[in-house]
Amino acid sequence: MGGTRAARASGDPTCDPRTRTRRPNRGTATWREAGEGALRACKQQEHLLEACLALARSRAKLQRRETIDLGRIVSNVVQDHDLQKLTARLQLERALTSGDSDLIERLFANLVTNAIRHNHAGGWIHIATSSTDNQALLMIENTGTPIRVAEITRLFEPFQRLGPRPAGAEGGLGLGLVVAKAVANTHDAVVSATARSAGGLRVEIAFPALPLGDPRASSPLARTPETSLSFMGGSS
Repeated sequence: MGGTRAARASGDPTCDPRTRTRRPNRGTATWREAGEGALRACKQQEHLLEACLALARSRAKLQRRETIDLGRIVSNVVQDHDLQKLTARLQLERALTSGDSDLIERLFANLVTNAIRHNHAGGWIHIATSSTDNQALLMIENTGTPIRVAEITRLFEPFQRLGPRPAGAEGGLGLGLVVAKAVANTHDAVVSATARSAGGLRVEIAFPALPLGDPRASSPLARTPETSLSFMGGSS
């Protein structure tokens, strides 16, 4: 007791038992913050590595070709994403092409991630698939901040970001649309992007359709029914 009274009388906080009981809390919080920062950095590096591997793979010659329904890929990818309370409008028709399904799924996942990240509260994402005699078409359009027409080409260059990222949003690597375009090029698809006058972006990708008379066009995969949905995403 005498030692405690002396410590208090001296005014030295390092000797006060009450101070010592609080120090571990501050230390724990500091270590927790450092650990969370390290985890975020590791995840960022993991995403960078995945993006670089996908980019390298997409620029190589396709090792496999399979029948792909763009509508089914869209449906699967949207279900795997947290839409962060954005409204999603899906108009999915049969749209058959051929190629590497993993790469095309990555392409579309990058487009969806980009549409979510660069949107705003109360915004929406509109996604549609359709086909013509010689093209399988994919379109994704989203609300967001205005983009100058002159900046559109920069979106498809490595490590490019237009303006600050929205508050609370995770930062991207500036490779998502680069990978998407590389995958499209590998599949002989044509990518076009348009800045919306009200803000946001519209991206269209035209893949070669399966040739008329191709037996794969009559497979069960080709008979995917048309889907038209509108739903609100929630935070997970």
